[in-house]
Amino acid sequence: MEYVELNKKIGRVGPLTVEIVGDGVLYDRFCDEIQSSKIIAEAIDLSVVVSEVNFLNKMNGYVPTYSSAKKHMSFNKNSFFYDQPVPFLCENLFNEGGCKIYMNEVNNFSLKGLLKKMTETAINSRVEISYSLFWYVIQILLIRKKCSFIHAGVFSENYKATAFMGTGGSGKTSTMFQCLSRRETKYLAEDFGIIRNDGLVYLSPKTLSIYSSDIFGNNSILYDLQRSMTLVDKIKWKINKQVRSRNPMIKVPVFSFFEPEKISDDSILEQAFFITRCKSSKPSLESLKPEEVADRLTNVTLREMKKLVELLNLIKANAPFHYRYPSLEDFVLMIKSVYLGAFKDRNTFLLNVPFEYSPHEVQGYLISKGFL
Repeated sequence: MEYVELNKKIGRVGPLTVEIVGDGVLYDRFCDEIQSSKIIAEAIDLSVVVSEVNFLNKMNGYVPTYSSAKKHMSFNKNSFFYDQPVPFLCENLFNEGGCKIYMNEVNNFSLKGLLKKMTETAINSRVEISYSLFWYVIQILLIRKKCSFIHAGVFSENYKATAFMGTGGSGKTSTMFQCLSRRETKYLAEDFGIIRNDGLVYLSPKTLSIYSSDIFGNNSILYDLQRSMTLVDKIKWKINKQVRSRNPMIKVPVFSFFEPEKISDDSILEQAFFITRCKSSKPSLESLKPEEVADRLTNVTLREMKKLVELLNLIKANAPFHYRYPSLEDFVLMIKSVYLGAFKDRNTFLLNVPFEYSPHEVQGYLISKGFL
């Protein structure tokens, strides 16, 4: 088989230049995850090729030297293969130079798969590639450029960024959207913030994942999203929420959801709040040192990047010592180094919020304290 010519899109993910090559649903999904750019960099940081023919050709030339997890994962000095969430081969992720991913979109029909799709709470999901593949590769490449993922909803006002950080369910997204209801604020990130070690926050093009629990009160931004659903999606949403007592979620590309004037350019971090939910009658604020922020955020990052943690553990458990794969400990130190620089001399707080406090109430509290 020969390599075939395919569609191509070049864009940005923070400081990275990313090239998407291929066709089909998965190709379109990847294209939704990058920011179109007219500026062409001299070098491509990441090239993603979605093509059965090109994938099979690459696999024919791939010679693994070690394996982990039986046939599910294998690697050699510069490349590794993994069959989750879709079969893919990754080259040069942990070395200098551009990284390449070759993958095969799997469309095998099964009754089990159909039943799963009918009962899942994600309204319009396709193959889940965000945290389970694309964005953990992005995280490694970000670290090369002294940047990192932060699990945060981020908005900007006059190019000064405010970040709401925390674990899933703490209210990051809903509070960020509540703040976006003000005309002067602009979007930077929903849950995958990108920050540099000097405090610069990049626009994150990661597809929005909005849950029913994010829609509160009179937040017109999120209600507009719900009203824009198809009839089928509305029915599925209602069944999951009212009949099954679930928390349905819908995905939508950033550049399809927001008007251009509501999307911010890169901004400097001015203040950050790490949100915790607790048993209390009223919210409270405590100052956080950069070391405390770094420790908390690192724990969150390891949770969100669990597929990357699994990959590193599988490789390091079996790799020879001279293979240049980082250990989990190395990865943690690199992340913390970025966080320590990014949050130095910033206004950072632990925001303790009562369990039942709404985003509107959180916003009101921060306004009363002079932060918004």
